[in-house]
Amino acid sequence: PKQPYRACPRVNLITRPSDHMKIRPFHPDDRHTLTSILERNDQLNHPLVDGPDAMCRVSECSVSFFYVAEYAGEPIGLIRGNYDGSRAIINELSVDPDQQKLGAGTQLVEAALAWLIEKGAPTVAVTVSETSSSYWSRFGFEMLPVMTMLKTLAEPDTPLSACTRYIGETLTVSMDRPMRSK
Repeated sequence: PKQPYRACPRVNLITRPSDHMKIRPFHPDDRHTLTSILERNDQLNHPLVDGPDAMCRVSECSVSFFYVAEYAGEPIGLIRGNYDGSRAIINELSVDPDQQKLGAGTQLVEAALAWLIEKGAPTVAVTVSETSSSYWSRFGFEMLPVMTMLKTLAEPDTPLSACTRYIGETLTVSMDRPMRSK
């Protein structure tokens, strides 16, 4: 039988009491391990939006969620998305191929859905591929007759962020992004 989840509001994580798995917010130290997981799952197609600097930008965005599954103290998966007050979307879910079937993906999805419900999202969409759509159907998602398109606004080698720098307990994110003139 499935064990109940316990929300931990002070640290914003969800745990299943008997597992060695925990779902927690992203930390900048996770970015290289998570990038490796994306690469292993062939999901690092656009480093500007999925790479390490993008991860730091997403984690600092107030309308976004970014959770990490940690097993035995190591990051093994991630989920991220956002809710703008009208539309909610899960942009990415990825679990280390060697750590799949431990329930990390399910726990990540449940954490994301809990965050979206707490924020008042009436619906949520998810970005899927042909091979991942059946996974999402298990959670009640239905295929929509839409397609997603992408326009790149920055040059591929443009640094969009210096990522993070710590000053004591304070996290500072630098957003050094050149602006295009009209």
